[in-house]
Amino acid sequence: MAEKMKLWRIYAPGDLRFEIADIPTPGPDQALLKVELATTCGTDLKIYKRGHARMTFPDLFGHEVVGTVVAKGDQVTNVKLGDRVATAALGAFAEYVVVPAPMSTREMPVLPDGIPPEAAAMTEPFACAYHGTLESNIKIGDQVVVLGCGPIGLMFVRLALMSGASVIAADFIPSRLEIARQVGAEHTVNFAQVDDPVQAVRSLTENGAGVDIAIEAVGLPKAWEQALYMIRRGGLVTFFGGCEKGATVTLDTEFIHYEEARMQGVFNYHHPEHFHKAFKLIQRGALDPKIFVTDHAPLQDTEKVFQRLAKGYEGVKIAIHPE
Repeated sequence: MAEKMKLWRIYAPGDLRFEIADIPTPGPDQALLKVELATTCGTDLKIYKRGHARMTFPDLFGHEVVGTVVAKGDQVTNVKLGDRVATAALGAFAEYVVVPAPMSTREMPVLPDGIPPEAAAMTEPFACAYHGTLESNIKIGDQVVVLGCGPIGLMFVRLALMSGASVIAADFIPSRLEIARQVGAEHTVNFAQVDDPVQAVRSLTENGAGVDIAIEAVGLPKAWEQALYMIRRGGLVTFFGGCEKGATVTLDTEFIHYEEARMQGVFNYHHPEHFHKAFKLIQRGALDPKIFVTDHAPLQDTEKVFQRLAKGYEGVKIAIHPE
């Protein structure tokens, strides 16, 4: 195995640097992967554009990864050398990445034959959407609106449909709304083409009463505010999209009180079970990688990829390949 590797490190918002570093040696509870591919994520883009409240610079970059186990510590007994695995390890935009504990022993499933690596790499964000779907308590016959048809929003559309709901998908980008229809949205609303986004969504509900559940997957204060007024009396709003640090929203107390609105924030996923359930769903074909991975790029073009994403990429995810 080579002694050096190529990787990307982020030093500040917009400051990505291509570096050569020693290939790390995994500790007793760690695994070292030779990266096969990594997929871009909305959180990666937010970090690139504005940083993240829970990270400090400089840091490694990327986290949705599929790779081959090339070294591991004695405490990592769930995989063997040569296994192809999916996981979420910080620093995926690199030739090699260390998977730390507890993820190395809990959330690193082996890929079975036939599962596309592009699909497996999306296990971590799908686990996040799976957690958000569980917390939203979507039932058969519910009507759900998903605000934002980026990768996570599209995953919410897919999971809401699988839960038995009819789905309204809302976004500004026509191509993403088309993708939302492909993954199961019954109705779409282009916010750029309507005067009143709230009314546009409510008009698609029975008697204009509003949806049972609104899921905000954009991460903008305006979308948080709009989502509240799309629900019926007693409906639920799940705020999943993370806004910029320090952002605030203004909500109508009269509406919340008399309409008995329920609101919750949901973040990430919290249990290994979420990761493994998401992986099993991917194995069963829940995510079509041809729909969700809309482009490919070599590792050396990672900065160009994020410049492209920051300008308003109309696809979904880009897979980055070290080789």
